[in-house]
Amino acid sequence: MSDIILDLSEIKWRIENNSLADGLWYFQLIFAGHTQQHILDLLNFMKQKNG
Repeated sequence: MSDIILDLSEIKWRIENNSLADGLWYFQLIFAGHTQQHILDLLNFMKQKNG
């Protein structure tokens, strides 16, 4: 979960300190190869815990 938070924090920082376009570009760059898998892993973990 901390990887998801770190990714979102980086996106937030880029939007606030660079531009919305930079934040969205970075989100698109890291989502498919990194963040998406962490979210899927978290959802699977939650499903198993509540299972």
